[in-house]
Amino acid sequence: MEILDGLEHGSYLKRLIKYIKTLRPIIKRNKESVFYVFGTDLALVLFLFGRKFIYEESDLMYLNYPKVLIKIFKVLDRFLQNRSEITFLTSEGFRQYLYDNASPNNVFILPNKLDPYFLSIDRPEIKLFENVNQLRFAFVGLLRYPEMLSNFIETLMDEKPSWEFHIWGDGPKEMVNFVKKHCDYYKNVYYHGAFRNPIDLNQIYKEFDVNFVCYDTTGVNERIAEPNKLYESIYYHKPIMVSSNTYLSNVVTQKEIGYAIDCKNKEEIRRFLRELDHTSLNRKIEKCASFKEEMLIDNGEKVTSILSDFYEEKGY
Repeated sequence: MEILDGLEHGSYLKRLIKYIKTLRPIIKRNKESVFYVFGTDLALVLFLFGRKFIYEESDLMYLNYPKVLIKIFKVLDRFLQNRSEITFLTSEGFRQYLYDNASPNNVFILPNKLDPYFLSIDRPEIKLFENVNQLRFAFVGLLRYPEMLSNFIETLMDEKPSWEFHIWGDGPKEMVNFVKKHCDYYKNVYYHGAFRNPIDLNQIYKEFDVNFVCYDTTGVNERIAEPNKLYESIYYHKPIMVSSNTYLSNVVTQKEIGYAIDCKNKEEIRRFLRELDHTSLNRKIEKCASFKEEMLIDNGEKVTSILSDFYEEKGY
């Protein structure tokens, strides 16, 4: 591995210039190569140098820009995807946002599935509920979206004080302090700190019953993404809670593996908690169990197959 340089936060133009300066020697040395690049920045650099490239996009980062820039970058993104050899998008929601239902033939969906590490461990057995006298919810991952967490924790502790909420993960200092504050205030809220992904997940998922994945949907990217947590939840037979009116909520509802909730609305959270019963939970768990492991784990075969078919058609 060769680490070329570090990037600092700054303007898009400065970052692009730094990419060009840093990558120029490598690109010039490999005139006949096909480059595999991640993100709009690198795809644009390869296009400017006139090189062939395969383009993978796991986040539409420009959706956080002002509206005028979003429109410009959306046009640029589509332009680059049309000029790539192949484009991989990690969410069907991205494709729908960019193209509606008419994407180019070189655009493929490559979901953000589980690490191949999961092929080396045994999938847990399902555990069904006889009642909901005691339930444990959890957030696992990068600490963010304080409003979502706060609304749910406060309503949960008010409505079901004997139930538990667990948090695993790390993040900015202010988010860690925010989480610890809730733990100090509520006796059944627990913060377990950072974890090793994916090594610690097997133990973590044994410690709770429902996976809380309600993201703040103010940003468009959160509304159209398909996070890795979807596949984790299915693998471990844990019903998943997601934000309503998102691409992810459509997937969860269609597959019947969890619940779509507006976590900005405490009354809706309260209603959800009051109506939640073991029959509903067991139905979600059994739906999770119906998905075979090979459907949840990224083994690289899809990418290899697509690349092989593509270059075979070109006579390579």
